[in-house]
This record gives sequence, C-alpha cells and structure tokens, in this order.
Amino acid sequence: VFDGKGQVRQIAAWTRDITDQIKAEQALKESEDRFRNLFEKSAVGMVLAGPDARLRLVNNALCDFLGYSKEELEGRTLWDITHPDDKKGTQHHREQLIKGIKDRHHWEKRYIHKDGRTLWRHASTSLFRDAEGRPAGVVGVVQDISGAKEAQNELIQASKLATLGEMATGMAHELNQPLQIIRIAADHCLIKVEKGLEVDEAISSRLERISNQTGRMAEIIDHMQVFGRFDGTESEPFDPVESVDGAVKLIINELNLADIKISTEFPQTCRPVRGHPVQLEQVILNFLTNARDAIAHTRETREGPHSKNTGHIAILVADDRDTDNIWILVSNDGAPIPDTIMERIFDPFFTTKEAGKGTGLGLAVSYGIIDAMGGKILAMNTDCGVDFSISIPVAFSSSSSISLAKA
Repeated sequence: VFDGKGQVRQIAAWTRDITDQIKAEQALKESEDRFRNLFEKSAVGMVLAGPDARLRLVNNALCDFLGYSKEELEGRTLWDITHPDDKKGTQHHREQLIKGIKDRHHWEKRYIHKDGRTLWRHASTSLFRDAEGRPAGVVGVVQDISGAKEAQNELIQASKLATLGEMATGMAHELNQPLQIIRIAADHCLIKVEKGLEVDEAISSRLERISNQTGRMAEIIDHMQVFGRFDGTESEPFDPVESVDGAVKLIINELNLADIKISTEFPQTCRPVRGHPVQLEQVILNFLTNARDAIAHTRETREGPHSKNTGHIAILVADDRDTDNIWILVSNDGAPIPDTIMERIFDPFFTTKEAGKGTGLGLAVSYGIIDAMGGKILAMNTDCGVDFSISIPVAFSSSSSISLAKA
C-alpha cells in the first residue's frame, strides 16, 4: 500500500491452500506411472489408437508380435498392420465403438508381420474418452492365439474323419448303387456284341447311362476327398447355401435308407459369409447325423408323443437384411433333448450315445467353428422335436449377393 508520495506504507499478502491440488497432481502422476508401467511390461500386446486410427502408443509385446520397433509402429495406422481381408471388419468394429453403439469388442483377426507373414490374434478393443467425455480413440489388447488355432484345426480335422467313419456304411451303399447300374448296362451291351448284333439305340442309351453313373460316382468320391482334406486355407467369403447343400448331398442317401425325409428351403439370393466352406458343411452334417440318430432312437424306444410318425428333417436358410445375418435352421421331429443335459450338449466329449457310437466332438467342434465365424449357435426343444439354429454375420468384404436356384 503506497502513500500520497508513492512511498510504501504497508505490505499486504494473500495465501491460498494448494495442498489438495498438489495431492491431485501427485495422484495423477502416480496413476499415469502405473498405467505406463502396466502398459509397457504387459505380456500381451497393447495399443492406443487415436480417432484417426493412428497408433499413438504401442508396447514391447506388440512390437515383438509384429517384428517392428516402437519407432516404426507409432504414427502408422491400424490398417497398415491389419490383414487386407480384415480391414473392413476392423473399421466396422471401430466405428461402432466411436459412435457409442458398443462399449467394447472381442474378435479374432489377422495381422501382418513385418516379414509378410499372416498372424492370428484375439483382439479386445474399448473406447476411451477425453476430459470432456468425447471419444478420443480406442485402446486394444492383442493376444497370440496361433497355438489355439492349430489345436482347433486339429480337433476339427479329427471330427471330420470321425464323421466320415460314421458315414462309411451309407457311402458304401451310395457307391454300390451306381456300380450295379453300370454292371447291368455293361452286361446288356456285351450280350449284344457277342451275338453280333448291331449297336442300336438301346445300346447307346445304356452306354450313356454308364457314363452318367460313373460321373455320379466320381462326384461323390471327389466330395468326400474335399471334405476329409485338412483345411489349411485362410478364411474367405463363400456361399453358405452351397455348404448346406453339400452336406445334404453327402448324407441324403443314408437318410433315405433310414426312411427319413429331408426338405430344404433356400433363398433365391444369399450374401456370402466369411470362413471355411467345408467347416460350415461339417457343422450342418453334424446336425443331420444327430437328427438321424435322435429319430432312430425315438423309433426304437417308442416312448412319448414323439415316438410315432417320426422321420422328417427340415432345413431353412434365410438372408436377414435387417440384422445382416444369415440364419440356418435345422429341425427334426425326434425326441426333445432332456433339460438336464441341454446346457452340456456343446461340451467336448459329452455324448449320450453308447460307447463306440459317438465321440462327443461333433457339437463341440460345431460350436467352435460358428464362434470363429463371429456367429452364434443355439439348440431349442419345440413341440415337434428339436431345432438347431445358427446366425452368421455376412462378410464385410462383399456386399454382393449370390444367385441361387431354390432347392
């Protein structure tokens, strides 16, 4: 305070307690240090990406996974390390997080190593916000699942071979029928030739029948070889109806022998899904063999309202444009699944069949295949029997439809 001559008369001072501010700053620094320590030393890959999808922070584990240094990765975009076929799916998940449609995502995706290799990883992503609560980017956790994928593929292969073994009797009849037709037709031709008769229209007709039946046998054998082959290919967009139809063709003769009718309803156009065509065929084949066994068991036991007039399987495929899912429904009129075991039917090695008549792998493997495709599988008892339903998201890499003839 100054007097009239400008001389200092008094000194006034004010103080403010900043203890809480200092504590808050210290707590914030400790929190940041803990986060950075956890981030850097985590055994799983971690990444922090901004709204523009650029990598702001990456940890050592992610660098080790992908073969890059931090300097090489930070500043790049997510798309630079994502497999081309998974870019649109990653973009879709990211947009849902940024728009607040979902809080987090979990899915399997492929990354590109620095040396060009394709790597399978399980990605978990969550949205993080700035101080004003606005979306600021995405934090992701990336786990190595290469070993799990190899084990899954081996289990799928074992299940396929077990299925082929169970179908051996039906396949033998399937091949024996055209062989009998070929033998009879060939015998008729030989008799005419031995008698010196001229080749007439009847012989030409029989020779044409021989050609058709050998073609049918070759198709059956080729299909079995493709189905039994180890599937080491990468997932791809494919027509789900072709897989369903392929499974029906493999087992239809066996169902006919068992006096089981099968009906199918397919859409005229169907968008593709992403995965392995033979694996989806295996899932449907598992459902059909289970339905066959359930119907046979119901007929043998002759108990309950489902014991009479059984013997029908219905398959419905629908392209749901509202949810962007392909739905597959497989219904049978066998006995319902007891409530006491309904929750266990997808467990590995769980089976209600007698020893030697089932491995307990079919439904467990089916669940794993559909889950890997990003879909869901559900079993439900109905008034008429049992329904198995599958929902699979359409492939993000293609918006086109595949034209189909109604079965």
